[in-house]
Amino acid sequence: MSDYVCLREQKALYASRAPHMRPEVHRIVDEYWDDIVSLGRSRHIAGYTEYQDHMYHVTEGDRLIEILEELADVVVYLTSGDLP
Repeated sequence: MSDYVCLREQKALYASRAPHMRPEVHRIVDEYWDDIVSLGRSRHIAGYTEYQDHMYHVTEGDRLIEILEELADVVVYLTSGDLP
């Protein structure tokens, strides 16, 4: 792979790797749970100025969509290369 990864290559890598990422997502959540909780707390506090209590007033459907979008990003990152 060259330094620049064009969209065609990115899509091919995603298609070939994404179906195999479920165990890796679970491993990361299990292995880094304390870090995830700590980072979540920091992001929650940092975002308060902009979002205040917005997340406490969204519908269940909108909340699920937000969660799925964040988890989808995890899969995209995992298909882009190895982790330490």
